Amino acid sequence: MDVDDSRYVIAAELVGKTMQAMGKANYCVAKTVKGSDLEGMVFKHPIFDRDSVLVHANYVTLEDGTGVVHTAPGHGREDFETGQRYGLEPLNPVDARGYYTKDAHEFEGLHIIREGNQAVLDKLTELGNLLAREDITHSYPHCWRCHKPVVFRTTVQWFMNLDHNGLRQKMLDALSSIDWYPDEAENRLRAMLENSPDWCLSRQRSWGVAIPVYFCKGCGEPIMTEETINRVYEDSLENGSDSWFEKDAKELLPPGYKCPKCGGSDFEKETDVLDVWFDSGSSSRAVVERRLDTYPADMYVEGSDQHRGWFNKSMVVGVATKGQPPFRHLVSHGFMLDSEGKAMSKSIGNVVAPQNVIKHVGADVLRLFVSSANYFEDVRIGDEILTRVTDAYRRMRNTFRYMLGNISDFDPAKDKVEYSKLLEIDRYVLHKTAELINQVDAFYAANEFHKVYHSIHNFCAVDLSSLYLDILKDRLYASAQDSIERRSAQTALYEILSALTRMLAPIISHTAEEAWQEIPGEKEESVLLASFPQAHPEWVDEELNARWSKILEVRDKVLLTLEEARQSGRIGKPLESRVKLAVPDSLYDFLGSYKDVLPSIFIVSQVELVKATGDEVTVDIESPVGAKCERCWLVLESVGRHEDHPGLCDRCYAAIS
Repeated sequence: MDVDDSRYVIAAELVGKTMQAMGKANYCVAKTVKGSDLEGMVFKHPIFDRDSVLVHANYVTLEDGTGVVHTAPGHGREDFETGQRYGLEPLNPVDARGYYTKDAHEFEGLHIIREGNQAVLDKLTELGNLLAREDITHSYPHCWRCHKPVVFRTTVQWFMNLDHNGLRQKMLDALSSIDWYPDEAENRLRAMLENSPDWCLSRQRSWGVAIPVYFCKGCGEPIMTEETINRVYEDSLENGSDSWFEKDAKELLPPGYKCPKCGGSDFEKETDVLDVWFDSGSSSRAVVERRLDTYPADMYVEGSDQHRGWFNKSMVVGVATKGQPPFRHLVSHGFMLDSEGKAMSKSIGNVVAPQNVIKHVGADVLRLFVSSANYFEDVRIGDEILTRVTDAYRRMRNTFRYMLGNISDFDPAKDKVEYSKLLEIDRYVLHKTAELINQVDAFYAANEFHKVYHSIHNFCAVDLSSLYLDILKDRLYASAQDSIERRSAQTALYEILSALTRMLAPIISHTAEEAWQEIPGEKEESVLLASFPQAHPEWVDEELNARWSKILEVRDKVLLTLEEARQSGRIGKPLESRVKLAVPDSLYDFLGSYKDVLPSIFIVSQVELVKATGDEVTVDIESPVGAKCERCWLVLESVGRHEDHPGLCDRCYAAIS
């Protein structure tokens, strides 16, 4: 552009805007060229007597200005990278306090914001190089704590080269030796290690662990040898890590130490401190190895953000110094959110404090809630969620209470029934218990505690409360105290309760301990001292399981029909009914072998088996024959046979005789 007697380089799209800002109405385009044609063109600096070269950068925009901007390789990442690409010196004329240094010449000593900006504008005006000035508003990084603008400065830093001696590849190769929970944690850490730049180890903070380096005052040579580092190490063991900041360099260096480069004897200490991730990343060495005399650690547990932090830096330190990862297992978890899925924040006021949860529902409910969630992902917590978990806790606790109440007179040393003599349904529930033990053991081993919770809760609610314990009531309450029927049931309850308390001890520790103390017989002083339950091989009986699966299929159909009859008013309680079961030939003989126990399985007074004409099982509900027993409440034909107790059935009469 030709304006008056001067020529300017301006982006074509910004000519009009620039001329308007300069207050120029008369101008003409002298020549139009591509920006790439100007690369390397040399200009005179607008203030100092030095040349400036034109370079290209893809972050220059056409929103404001002329399309030609200054670059400051010493004051911003993008400018620094541009400077590196073109071989420009990363000039840094600003000190750590925000004041111009001697490299800024006449501006030395001025604060860059308070006085510096205006001083530069005044100088440009004085030299006739300020064509126009206007204020603009744009987003600029500020400190999140003090809210002041952040000044970017290029400074000398200490780095760890992650590719030195093949370190990066060694770390990547070592990942296959680690057990990951969840599995995708390996991919996350692998991606971080593959793409991590060299690690900047130095920080400019007023606290931290010192970087034990000296600088020769004469030639600036950095001093860091095994001898000098060991001197600092021995001193810190005796005087603490702050000794570095309290003592003079000569007190820490070997007596008479000379600079290996220039022979000087005056030194100054490095003022930067180590990145805190180096501190925590060294915990496998400083804590596990030094204090516990082992390496590596069994397990590292932290949030998913630590693939960039602790997990990452621990791998670097561990593999670099020991040649192997610092952990055998890694567990990565999500974060706690409120009931709406929002991050908890004191300022928002949506924090759910553990103390408040414990105060209202108890520590075990809180522990059960934690175990119920898939913590590999983010977890929500709120009143509705806690209410559901509280209901589940009560269900488990009531299951414990019911079983404890029914084995209060049971002494396993003399009353326990050997497995082969147990009633078949008792052996069936022990088979289901064995399955549960094996499942829970595997889930604990995989750190999948939510599956532990769901498996045990389902076992208590379905296999026990809705099935076994419901069927068992009649036998426990009506059978003679020392009868094989009652002792068989108590044996199964004792084994189940012993296993459940030990499986739940890591989760609802207080409740498990309460129950454990009430379990009869000799046992460990605390449930936390007892071994994890092992499924007895004899309990596992797949043929038995298959038989009872068929029986329970029929039971489901019977219960549905009973409920329909109750809803319609045809019967009152199921005990006041007789089930007429028509079954196909394929089931008739099978169910016939269980004819004596079918009433207790269906929880009715009587069951009649007949052959069906088709292949379907049909259920009819009739009124039972006989009278109601005063003791067991079953309607049976045997009631009234005994003159001394005419209100009892045969079983109840035998029980009290």
